[in-house]
Amino acid sequence: MNFMAEKRMLAKSFLNNASFMKMSDSAKLLYVYLNTNADDDGIVEAYPYMKMLGTPDDDVKILFTKGFVFF
Repeated sequence: MNFMAEKRMLAKSFLNNASFMKMSDSAKLLYVYLNTNADDDGIVEAYPYMKMLGTPDDDVKILFTKGFVFF
């Protein structure tokens, strides 16, 4: 049985951060989907969401470079 949390919150101060706001809309959308679908340890496979959303492969690289995700 999977007891993964069903609710996630993103702080407005984080989403209004200049570093986040300067990213492409597709990178921001990918981040929100990854955050929402991560397990309780923050682990999520990015590839399915990249394909579902049609985001460029560079978006996950941008998120990594800016410190929003870790491999």
